[in-house]
Amino acid sequence: MKSILIVDDVFENLYLLRVILEKKGFNVLEAENGEQGLKVLHEHKIDLIISDILMPVMDGYMFCQACKKNKEFKDIPFVFFSSTYTDKLDEDFALKLGGAKFLRRPMDHEKLIHEIQTIFAGDNFEMDTLKNIKFNDKEVLKLYSERLVNKLELKNIELENEIIERKKAEDLLIDTNEKLSKANLELNHLRKQLEQENVYLRNELDLVFNYEEMVYGSAAFSNVLTQVEKVAPTDATVLVQGESGTGKELIARALHNASSRNNKPLIKVNCAAIPRELIESEFFGHKKGSFTGAIHDKIGKFELANEGTLFLDEIGELPIDMQPKILRFLQEGEIEVVGGTTLKKLDVRVIAATNRKLKKDISKKRFREDLYFRLNVFPIDIPPLRDRTEDIPILVEHFVDKFNKAYSKKIKFIPDETMNKLKAYKWPGNIRELENLIERASILSNNETLEIPGFESTIQSSKQLIANIKDNLTLDMVQRNHILQVLVQCDWKISGPKGAAEVLDLKPSTLTDKMTKLGIKKPRKR
Repeated sequence: MKSILIVDDVFENLYLLRVILEKKGFNVLEAENGEQGLKVLHEHKIDLIISDILMPVMDGYMFCQACKKNKEFKDIPFVFFSSTYTDKLDEDFALKLGGAKFLRRPMDHEKLIHEIQTIFAGDNFEMDTLKNIKFNDKEVLKLYSERLVNKLELKNIELENEIIERKKAEDLLIDTNEKLSKANLELNHLRKQLEQENVYLRNELDLVFNYEEMVYGSAAFSNVLTQVEKVAPTDATVLVQGESGTGKELIARALHNASSRNNKPLIKVNCAAIPRELIESEFFGHKKGSFTGAIHDKIGKFELANEGTLFLDEIGELPIDMQPKILRFLQEGEIEVVGGTTLKKLDVRVIAATNRKLKKDISKKRFREDLYFRLNVFPIDIPPLRDRTEDIPILVEHFVDKFNKAYSKKIKFIPDETMNKLKAYKWPGNIRELENLIERASILSNNETLEIPGFESTIQSSKQLIANIKDNLTLDMVQRNHILQVLVQCDWKISGPKGAAEVLDLKPSTLTDKMTKLGIKKPRKR
């Protein structure tokens, strides 16, 4: 097995490159800069080095120089792989230092593997051959000189062909200039037509990926989308973390939509909404007669997501006795249908989401540590709305426009005072709370100015919530107090109209589970 050392100071780049190479059967070692790379070279036998250029402590150029000056490492092929230094001068300098290849990011995975295999098939073979033959300095110099001449001749042929092709292209551009002008007018007409059709298509594709809600302007959310772009093409398990209402499901849909599985199903499971006694059947399916009420076979969510993506929302609410079965699938890729006798092999990419602090749940024995590590292969943290206030004006305008269309309103103006209050508010419910507020305000507004009656009381409630947190109340304690308050207001009525479950926007079974978990019991009447 060939060993490859990859050197890069960006964790995501190291992780994705390792996944790609290990999938092709290479043994991969990592370093964050050239200095660490030299340590790895002293400790392990390396067949190929792939290095970034711009790194702290020792950059890629210095690292290459150090390798080529060392008798032990000078014959190891050195590949530069950079997204920062990419012009011809950078390439020429890198190759003069002794680089075997100069590759530019981004690069298609298959092309990258092809380049590596070319090195192992060609340059490495040549290097091994040279090591076994004893040359004097003149013979070695002659050999490399001949090789360089051959490469230069090939480059000259390539350049001559490129000049010919460019001349043809230049002639073609002159001939087609008028055609392009005419086509431009046609494109403008088609663009308007496509914009109208796009409104329809967005609604049709809403269940796959909600583009309309992808509204942002902050660097914080832009960084989240950069992470999505990097991990989406892989099959790596992703753990999306963030408070309620931050858009975790939207990110899950984006990951699926940008993956090679986007033409296969995206199946969503809300782990908190399934009754405990039915959760195994919902996940893995069951056979007819396997338990009371199983009157026919049922396909589970995992099997429905085969070759696609399974989104496990609110994974932190998963019962502890169910967690080993999810862990087994992540380890083995197999499920056991309830009442079945054989294991089923499935190809499912798992994306999980939670608003809980899973590390705290691990310490309290509510969540398995081994399952956490299996889920946390590539974590994506979505910042709360209060930490990206620059997004609030953009979101407000988006929601005003949305509800203008929905309720035939003509709201055009948002007073500065109103916008400042919206930006100052802490938004414990994040984007979902903001959307609900703007919807309510749009319905109540009777003119072209957005009015938000009762917002002062909302701000006061938010301040009380923050005060509770500052008073060292845990999230469970705050949640328990809130549920108790609603239960008292509803006279301890859980289900049905005006019941606590309806007020809290929860299923009655979910509310009952939360009450049990938080130790909430109806007081006895005296």
